[in-house]
Amino acid sequence: MTTSAAVGTLKLTNHYTGEHVRPAVAVISNRQCTRTGCSERAEVTLTYDYGQSRAWLEALSAERDPHTYDMCARHAERLSVPSGWHLDDRRPSRHLDLVAS
Repeated sequence: MTTSAAVGTLKLTNHYTGEHVRPAVAVISNRQCTRTGCSERAEVTLTYDYGQSRAWLEALSAERDPHTYDMCARHAERLSVPSGWHLDDRRPSRHLDLVAS
């Protein structure tokens, strides 16, 4: 998901389709973590782009997208990316840009 500012408005777009999406602000969902065997409530959305060797974590998206993974907080905190990939943590409470070595 990317953002672009335009005269006082914030537009969010789906990274893959370019479609405008609603911001994921305080989303409360019954969705579960997509990690096998985990039944915890999803709190984070993981998206990745193989071409750019980049993955990012964002606040839970308002709607499920088949190109993303919903994760619980525990699995999001333990997430690691392949060597040479970048992990951007875009959650509102985080401002980290991590690079795997």
